[in-house]
Amino acid sequence: MKPTTILAATDFSEIAGHALERAAMIAARIGNGRLELINVVNDRFLTALRRLLAHEAGNVEILLNDEAAGALRRAAEDLSARYSIEVCSTVR
Repeated sequence: MKPTTILAATDFSEIAGHALERAAMIAARIGNGRLELINVVNDRFLTALRRLLAHEAGNVEILLNDEAAGALRRAAEDLSARYSIEVCSTVR
């Protein structure tokens, strides 16, 4: 059977955390499933942050991306270990 990829998006909210858990459960149940995690950011939030920190905007975005990448990596490692599934993470 061909592997099935499930995409789960998170903004690191509590509700999104529940969605990641559910996606991991589904991937585990499929048996040959793979879970891909992706971070999403509210565009209005990012635009407001850019305006607020105009002189630091580039640095802030780099820091936010680095934090998101680390958080996604940790979530992927945790879900992979707990559900015995392949999990990868992407920051966009």
